[in-house]
Amino acid sequence: MNKEIPLEALRILLDRWYYANEGELSTLELAQTIEYIEEYDFKYVKERLLQNLKFIFDEQNRLGQI
Repeated sequence: MNKEIPLEALRILLDRWYYANEGELSTLELAQTIEYIEEYDFKYVKERLLQNLKFIFDEQNRLGQI
């Protein structure tokens, strides 16, 4: 069974996806990225991302940073 992807790892993968589309990743980096992606489950990414962002929003609002 695959494990849930940490949100920081998701950020890195999205960056790599962007650079891959720009032709800026080597084939070795692409192969490593594909292997890395296959290790993870992306099923609850939306829920976890929303939960995390809402927590940050609430915390900043509580501290008067908004």
